[in-house]
Amino acid sequence: MNSFIRLVTSSIMYVTLPLMALHGEDQEHTATPVDPLVLNNDSVWELARDQAFAVQAAREDLSASMSSKQANLSPFRPQLTGTLDWRRNGERPLSGERHRYNGAVVLEQQLLTFGRRYYTRQLSNANIEFAEANLLSRERDAALQALTALESYRFAVATVIVAKARLEQRRGELADAEELFEVGNVPMLDVRETRINLNRAQDGLTLSEANVVTARANLFNTLALTSDVKVTIDEKLVRPEDFTKLTENAEAAVDDNADQRALEQRQQADMVRAKSELVTSLPTLNGNLGYSQAGRRMNDLEDDWYVGVSLNWKLIDGGGRYARRNAFLANARSTESQIDALRADRLREIAIIQADVAALGARIALQKTIIEDSELNYEDARALYQSGEITLTRVGEAGLDLSEAQFNLNNYIFEESVLAHRLRALSE
Repeated sequence: MNSFIRLVTSSIMYVTLPLMALHGEDQEHTATPVDPLVLNNDSVWELARDQAFAVQAAREDLSASMSSKQANLSPFRPQLTGTLDWRRNGERPLSGERHRYNGAVVLEQQLLTFGRRYYTRQLSNANIEFAEANLLSRERDAALQALTALESYRFAVATVIVAKARLEQRRGELADAEELFEVGNVPMLDVRETRINLNRAQDGLTLSEANVVTARANLFNTLALTSDVKVTIDEKLVRPEDFTKLTENAEAAVDDNADQRALEQRQQADMVRAKSELVTSLPTLNGNLGYSQAGRRMNDLEDDWYVGVSLNWKLIDGGGRYARRNAFLANARSTESQIDALRADRLREIAIIQADVAALGARIALQKTIIEDSELNYEDARALYQSGEITLTRVGEAGLDLSEAQFNLNNYIFEESVLAHRLRALSE
């Protein structure tokens, strides 16, 4: 095993205990132990879809749309109205001697609506279906955001491991410089320089550990979890598998996805509104049944029953219904253009992801080769410095090259994983 692998291995062991504290894992036994919540790709995907804040809001929007349907249809159902009033009449205000009592109960029902009820129901159904499609979109977006946050956390943990290995490198370089200084082969300048480099490595590690805390908080926020929830997080930053299948699923959903269904329902709603404007020029026929009592004395009220029908017809509205109809039709045409643009955007995004995945695959392979050569270079540089053949600066450069190569590899794997999650989201 080469030196860098040994350094990484020891760093993993070294970082385990601090990270357990960062993750909120409690090793103390209690009377009623609670299993920690396991966060991995699948559980985060489902958990975000279930309880993310945006999903909760979309769920309430759907509930509101369902309630609105009942409210919109209520005017077409029987309406019962009761009234009661008392009046005192006279030649001067507040001094009249004549009193009159009136009480009435009226039952009203629309008999003929000429399509108004039908279009109201159609519009309400379209709004509900739009809210359902919007909920699916919110669930998908929340899941993608949570998975991206999970990958960011994994990348932060991997960065801590690299920073730990870098710190161990600097400690070894300080030991080399001190040993050579003791025998008079290097000046005190080398010792001070290695101490400075060691402190810089410690500073980088401190920043990396802080980034882990931040990434964990961001992950919890995307899942609507409180900080006191005990979790076990899958921290492995690994390359995703089967990009071909993910791409096929995304391409299959280009013409059938939650975003498109939401736009189609919005377009359908505008078409219903446009058609409903045509019936506003038609009359409405209402049936009425009423009973009233009226009189000057409470003990001497006269009964009055009536039944009848009323026809209401707005003959001219100043051209308002035609203007509104044209506006709804224009909105529907605009939505049709948005649907076409959505399809083109998805095809473009899939093509870009395919190109990025291919490029990242090649870069990952190259970076692994760079790491192998950088490990050998660093080992050789340490040996050459100990024998006095190169300066400390060259050793530092070789160590930095190795750390940067490992960091770049982790970054490429992170980017590749995010692309896989985006393809998964595009399949819905």
